[in-house]
Amino acid sequence: MGARSNRFAVALHALAVIADRRGEPASSDWIAQSIGTNPVVVRRAMAPLRDAGLVTSVAGASGGFLLAKPPETIGLNQVWVAVETGGSLVCHNGSPACPVASQLPSILAEIGQDMERALETSLRAWCLSDVTQRLCPEMRALLGARTL
Repeated sequence: MGARSNRFAVALHALAVIADRRGEPASSDWIAQSIGTNPVVVRRAMAPLRDAGLVTSVAGASGGFLLAKPPETIGLNQVWVAVETGGSLVCHNGSPACPVASQLPSILAEIGQDMERALETSLRAWCLSDVTQRLCPEMRALLGARTL
């Protein structure tokens, strides 16, 4: 099995942290500490979310990231589309003379399209506020009380 992307999980984690700040900008340092990564990774992860209109950035020493719209209007399908790129299924290079190798790429493409539609349908049923409301209240309190 190939490597799986964690871009969606990182983006969702960052958005949940930003949402919990309730209008206070969340710095890339703050988000990075929560995720357990480097602030540069966070800034790179936030770029497609900003491009998609899901977050805005505030410059300066007390700046950071803010949600561009209420969490109940940010669909997880929007997050997925913003951060995940490329097709879901890739075929190996087989012999052109093989009847399986010559037909399998188009079949995998069709299966991949079905998978994308199913994923899109599933993610449309969720929004950011669904995630933030399910976070453990104690963990949310700890995150809010922590100073960086």
